[in-house]
Amino acid sequence: MPPAMVWNSLRAAAGLWLLALGMLPTAAIAQGPSVCLIRRLMGIECFGCGMTRAVSALLHGDWAGGLAYHPLSVVALPLLAWFVCAGRFSR
Repeated sequence: MPPAMVWNSLRAAAGLWLLALGMLPTAAIAQGPSVCLIRRLMGIECFGCGMTRAVSALLHGDWAGGLAYHPLSVVALPLLAWFVCAGRFSR
């Protein structure tokens, strides 16, 4: 598989993830089971725990909630949005 195809697939998956987080209520995500492999296997929170809830809160306009879930979410969301759109405007 060519590298460009891999990057485009990752961009599409990230875009769908952002779309799903924007459509689902943050409360539903926060009440669901943890998807963190480290937390499930070792029972401890990793450095990224809370990022999914934080990005969801930011996408819904809840900046205080997003920062409370994970302080680096205000950096992660713009970077992820840039990654999703990066291949679209380069040609």
